Amino acid sequence: MMEIVLAVVAAVAGSVAAEAGKGAWRALAELRRRRRRDDSQEIAQEAAKHLETYDSVARPHSLPADIASFTGRKDAWRQLTDLVGDGDIAAVTAIDGMAGIGKTTFAVHAAHRLAERFPDGRLFVRLHGHTPGQRPVEPADALAALLEGVGVPSGRIPVDLEARAALWRDRMSGKRAIVLLDDAAGSTQVRPLLPGTPGTLVLVTSRRRLTALPDAVVVSLDVLSPGEAARLFVRLSGRAGLDCGDGAVAEAVAACGFLPLAISLAAGQFKHRPSWDAADLVEELTSPAGDLSGLRAENVSVSAAFDLSYRNLPPAQRGLFRRLGLHFGQDIDAYAAAALAGTDLPVTRRRLAEMFDYHLLNEPARGRYRFHDLIRRHARSLAAADDTAQSEAALVRLLDHYLHTVRAADRHLNQGLPAGVPEAVTAQPPHLPELDTWAAAVAWMEAERANLYAATAYAAEHGRPEHAVGIPSAMLGFLRVRGHWHDALALYRIALQAACRIGDPRIEASVLNDLGVLHFWTGDRPAATAHLTRALDLYRGAGDRLGEANVLTNLGPLQEGERAADGLTRALETHRASGNRVGEADTLIALGVARHRSGDHARAVADLTLAMRLHGEIGNRLREASALHTLGHVQQRTGDHRTAMASLVRAREMYCELGDPLGEAHASTAISDLHRELGDNEAALADYDRARKLFERIGHPKAGRMTRTGTMTSGPTRNPQAGPRKSARQRVAPPGDPGKGG
Repeated sequence: MMEIVLAVVAAVAGSVAAEAGKGAWRALAELRRRRRRDDSQEIAQEAAKHLETYDSVARPHSLPADIASFTGRKDAWRQLTDLVGDGDIAAVTAIDGMAGIGKTTFAVHAAHRLAERFPDGRLFVRLHGHTPGQRPVEPADALAALLEGVGVPSGRIPVDLEARAALWRDRMSGKRAIVLLDDAAGSTQVRPLLPGTPGTLVLVTSRRRLTALPDAVVVSLDVLSPGEAARLFVRLSGRAGLDCGDGAVAEAVAACGFLPLAISLAAGQFKHRPSWDAADLVEELTSPAGDLSGLRAENVSVSAAFDLSYRNLPPAQRGLFRRLGLHFGQDIDAYAAAALAGTDLPVTRRRLAEMFDYHLLNEPARGRYRFHDLIRRHARSLAAADDTAQSEAALVRLLDHYLHTVRAADRHLNQGLPAGVPEAVTAQPPHLPELDTWAAAVAWMEAERANLYAATAYAAEHGRPEHAVGIPSAMLGFLRVRGHWHDALALYRIALQAACRIGDPRIEASVLNDLGVLHFWTGDRPAATAHLTRALDLYRGAGDRLGEANVLTNLGPLQEGERAADGLTRALETHRASGNRVGEADTLIALGVARHRSGDHARAVADLTLAMRLHGEIGNRLREASALHTLGHVQQRTGDHRTAMASLVRAREMYCELGDPLGEAHASTAISDLHRELGDNEAALADYDRARKLFERIGHPKAGRMTRTGTMTSGPTRNPQAGPRKSARQRVAPPGDPGKGG
């Protein structure tokens, strides 16, 4: 036994790392001298004790204890182990995420799991980037702690930062160790602490994205999945019989935003309240108060964790954070944020990016920012303490931004403000997104659709009825293209209530006109007729001839024979007299359909050709495609199949180019009909299936009546954009598409 001890002592004596265990080595050397005189068991035991002391200094183990309840993070663990590999490179991993996401817990757990691969030690230093009442640790002080951790006597540690960093790199050279730098304030604090030698793994946790560490591999932690969150809650609550699949457990973790810190605090509350069941906890977590006061335990709380991140922001960014808490939607772009904050666009963009870097905001899509639900609640609680008048002014600026921008987008889709709609905008926003093309307008509306709905509801509830009418009114052209009609019906009912509060019959008539068109698109012809008839009466009562003409154009496809033709003729005269070319072109489409139904095919072709030319001159390609589509149908019914096919195919191409799935679906159905009429059943089935998939995609009622075999489940049905068929064999009637008019 003594031979082994002496061999180890000899190895220690020759080790360059013996300096780290200076006191232990001196004791071991003395024992070696004593060994030459006395081969006792006592000497061997004393030598083993000093070797243990040396090992604890030369191979430090300062990691906090692992967490027994650790749950999830499989993807992050896989990413980390892929990085480590054989451990032959200097690996730096930046583990970032919002407050309470579990960065330290994951890093400590990972370090324990990887310990065997790094036998020369595991060092842990808390950098206090976000510790209440404590300044972040200076890099020089952190280096001193690290050097002492590997056995450098304090008197041998240089004063200069660069000298300390050089000594740290020297001491770690050739070592296979893990260094965990917890809660970093930023890259500047971390950079001098990196050993930079092969075999060392450095784990850095931070609430900030450490973008100035270019060689670091980033592991960004997100909230837990619902299943992981439920398992964590059940483990921490310690309740016998509580199941992860319990619906109340799912509600509880959802109320915690799937955030580990919030879940642990809620589970702790539940554990110490045996009289509660899970439903009681859910009620507590979802109380109408809306703050985060329930998510706390002793001196730990979710709101305190968030507040540390908030307090680290410069004052101007704190102001933007609170303003974002006022936002009634789920996400926001820089233009809306600038309107809300009353700041320049470049400044707002920079502040949003900085809050994203600090994990106070997520960026689910490029240029669109979103709060985590709990951070949103914290921001709202902070905003509630701001001056009420300033907050209200900020929200009016935001409503003005949405109304002005949605109207700018609608100019590509609907070519003008419909009769009777109030202007409402109090001040034009200084910054607007570039909506210079049809595609850009549609893309903006699609991205902002939920916010526009929320803005309408907010305006209606907070005494801004003009905005509650104006925003939906400018969305009808977009809804024609993208669907979402059943959601839109609820939106327009809010607009109708707001219009009634304004007390102007023209405004009420405008909303009723839109509702009539929406009902027509969804196939509810009785509701469409009722709303349009009421709108017509209101416009006539107000003496608004342009509004009357708009409604007559939309009523045309719902009426029969001479009644339809008379109303459309009057509308056409009104639009021409007022110089309203959009209204004239739209009415010509409806009039062409009516004349086709009555058998006057020559005049129908003339009307539709003129409508197509007018819309082309105006630049309204969508309505131009609609006129061409209708013309193709008339050509088909008059036996000009070759010309009809060319018109329908070209119309479908235009719909595709413009991103209009509804028009594409109707054109595909018409092309399918024409193929079947020409005896090409294979092509007919392919186009029919294309139409069915498009109807399904936009949630059109017609999708439910179409089968995969190319037949309707309840027989042939009429295109909801068109008027009544002449005969049962007409599967698709001309798409006389009601619009807003000019």
